[in-house]
Amino acid sequence: MDDSAMDQVVDGEYGSAKEKSVAGQNAIRQLSQPVKGKLFVAQVLAFLSGVLAIAPYVALVELGRELMQDQVDPARVNWIVILLVSAYMARLSLYFVALGVTHFIDLSLRNQMRRQIAARMSAAPLSWFTREGEGKIRKTIQDDTATVHTVIAHGPIEKLNAIVSPLALLMYAFVVDWRLALLSIATIPIYVGMYGMSMRGMNEKTAQMDTKLA
Repeated sequence: MDDSAMDQVVDGEYGSAKEKSVAGQNAIRQLSQPVKGKLFVAQVLAFLSGVLAIAPYVALVELGRELMQDQVDPARVNWIVILLVSAYMARLSLYFVALGVTHFIDLSLRNQMRRQIAARMSAAPLSWFTREGEGKIRKTIQDDTATVHTVIAHGPIEKLNAIVSPLALLMYAFVVDWRLALLSIATIPIYVGMYGMSMRGMNEKTAQMDTKLA
């Protein structure tokens, strides 16, 4: 993180909750710049894991079709079951490896941030500590840096998985039965509308809560 971003973290001087929210988002982007390559590797693994979410369902459909035949082929049933288990295990493995990569990144970043903040504070005059108050200082060093865990260790992976897996399953639903696929997405507009209403102004409210916690 560069000096200007570190000054924002330590000083935390913003005109409004909206300005604080925007500054926080910019700081997160700056924070992730040095580890962008590693995060990309983790996201590729998460993407592959999301795509593999479709494999067990493909295997289950094929298994159902095989069991409905007049003459069931035991060898094909065994092959389908092995495919189902293997695909499921591969998906979990890729997902956990991706999470492992992001968690190592998070630990490194948090250690670096705390060292930088401590170094900056060690050079500050005593009057600064009196002016800012111990609650804000404790929150900066402990709580704010801990929040990075969610942003770096979980955010990039879980957000991508939440998008890729449903899309992959929806595409396969159209392959199986287009009517079933349309039925599965019929309530999405209602969900999007209600979610948008409930999350309106959430960034500003989060920034206000952050100020109150300090």
